[in-house]
Amino acid sequence: PGECAVKFGGVVQGTRGGAAPRAAVGLELQRRGHDVVVVVPPNLVSLIERAGLESVVAWGPSSENRVLSWDRQGVAGWSPARGGGTAPAPRPKIPNPVSEIRHFQAYLADGWAEMSETLSAVARDADLILTGLTYQEVAANVAERYGVKLAAIHYVPIRANTISQPVGLPRFLVDRGYALSEWVFWRLLKPADDAQRRTLGLPEVHTRSARRVVEQGTLEIQAYDNVLFPGLDEQWAGRRPFVGALTMQLSTTTDADVDAWIDAGTPPIYFGFGSTPVEDPAKLVVELFLVAQRPDLRGG
Repeated sequence: PGECAVKFGGVVQGTRGGAAPRAAVGLELQRRGHDVVVVVPPNLVSLIERAGLESVVAWGPSSENRVLSWDRQGVAGWSPARGGGTAPAPRPKIPNPVSEIRHFQAYLADGWAEMSETLSAVARDADLILTGLTYQEVAANVAERYGVKLAAIHYVPIRANTISQPVGLPRFLVDRGYALSEWVFWRLLKPADDAQRRTLGLPEVHTRSARRVVEQGTLEIQAYDNVLFPGLDEQWAGRRPFVGALTMQLSTTTDADVDAWIDAGTPPIYFGFGSTPVEDPAKLVVELFLVAQRPDLRGG
């Protein structure tokens, strides 16, 4: 209701696939009369504005540059890291493990301090911060500093479970495996995390960030269909609600043509790559074309 309108800060550091679901939530909240501020990488601002959101703020580095920064060919064009560290040199064909770890740390920390500063300005008078899979740590620290509720949208299962594993394992092994991977990731992030917490006036912590997010009672919305992981909704019942895919419902000029093509034969194969850098696009196109030419398959 209008008289109970609250301010939501939706934060995104990722590509369009991560921005669209949070923009969809923001649009619905805005329609209901709430004050919504969406914080996205600079290259996604125009997309979110075209969707109809009234308050969009740019933060952090371009997500396009970040994708290229992990590509062996595109890394030379990566902008210098902000908030600590410098842009690493192009990686050799036979990478040094220590150099690779440092490269990954710099990649993760790129823009951390800038993102924290921008989000802090939004969060000071917000009632809820809505984040996603990437950079939950930045949002969680800011939410703690200003006493703001935190919620997250997940597009795949990232918490410990026995459903999404390719091989069935005992629950105690699954829990330990997830805990170990979360700890390793947290150790890589810890220098940037510690620096942010000092800047915000928060005490140093010695618990992995994923565990802190869960123990704080963060609402983790599962924005994918539970048919993809049968039984997961029951395993997480009451803790992590499944809402299905969230889209901005943007119309395109090709919808009718695509629908007609899909209906014209057997169900087609969809080739999708997400945010994966492609080192040899020409070679990949040829391979996909050969697959699509098989008489028993249709690809798109």
